[in-house]
Amino acid sequence: MSLYYSGMATGLKPISPKRYVLGCPWPSGQEWFWAILFGMLLPVGLTLLRHLHLPTAVRYLIPAVLLFAGAQYLRALVRNMRRQMDELQLRIYLEAAAVVVCGLFILMLTYPLLEAAHLVGALDCYVVLGLIVVLGIVGYISGVRRYR
Repeated sequence: MSLYYSGMATGLKPISPKRYVLGCPWPSGQEWFWAILFGMLLPVGLTLLRHLHLPTAVRYLIPAVLLFAGAQYLRALVRNMRRQMDELQLRIYLEAAAVVVCGLFILMLTYPLLEAAHLVGALDCYVVLGLIVVLGIVGYISGVRRYR
């Protein structure tokens, strides 16, 4: 299996094989822009909402802008993945994403029970982010081993 782009026909213009290394797609400019914008707006939005008394319209606008930036990042990410990956690598990433989604679903449903038993603390964004990372790694390793 090659470490570079295999030339899968997706209808999108392929990019240079030099920009695809070790099974990971190289982020496009749009991907960087939306990721950085989202990453900068998130702490600003949280700070504004927690420490200032804002009008209702502004309180609703801040999460809407963050959700829009996050959706645009996902759109750019998926488009970039389709452009750079072959079918096998896409299948591995899809399997890893399925593990993340299903694992989070199960853990979020059982989290109140774990919290009531004093096995875990309060649920916050860092716990969810940690779960996404761990489940993503487990799903990716499982997919790579399966299609070896």
